[in-house]
Amino acid sequence: MLGGYEYVSKADIEQSSHFLNYFLAGVNDAHRIDNKLALDCGAGIGRVTKHLLLNHFEQCEMVDVTESFILKAKEYLGDVDAKRVPRFHVTGLQSFEPDENKYDCIWMQWVLGYLDDKDLVEFFRRCKRALKPRGVCVLKENVSQREPEFDAVDSSYTRPRQAYLNAIHKAGMMLIRDEKQKKFPTELYEVRIMAFS
Repeated sequence: MLGGYEYVSKADIEQSSHFLNYFLAGVNDAHRIDNKLALDCGAGIGRVTKHLLLNHFEQCEMVDVTESFILKAKEYLGDVDAKRVPRFHVTGLQSFEPDENKYDCIWMQWVLGYLDDKDLVEFFRRCKRALKPRGVCVLKENVSQREPEFDAVDSSYTRPRQAYLNAIHKAGMMLIRDEKQKKFPTELYEVRIMAFS
């Protein structure tokens, strides 16, 4: 969901792909992950699943709170790619209980703002259990400059980078890689991509 900025999708996918390759292409063996199964959190109709995750992983599960998006995703993905999505989960992340020791990568993009701080930490803890031993979580989110900003219309938070780092540490995880999204319009919030496990 790009909120009227659909034209940034190409830059978004390109940088995310480069970011993932750090973990998949043996750039650093200590952080190398397998390419069997990813999980797309807040997947919507499947833009990230289709154009990013299925280009790097054999399969990808999708989770979204909106059932109509999940139904649309099956059409958007097309017959071939939809067969590579073994499970579609219709639930909010605050109540989602992923299976333990299952995923090589858990991808969370533009969805964590809908969780309050307590639910965010608890979700990260469940993600930690859901990762395979060499798996990695990746969040890609807008960040505010200093303080959290609440959007009453959207009922979501835009957090500063430090708030995500705090939540990662509270969940018993460690930051591995962190970079700023490039080639986005200057009037938008800064977007950070963070990998942690």
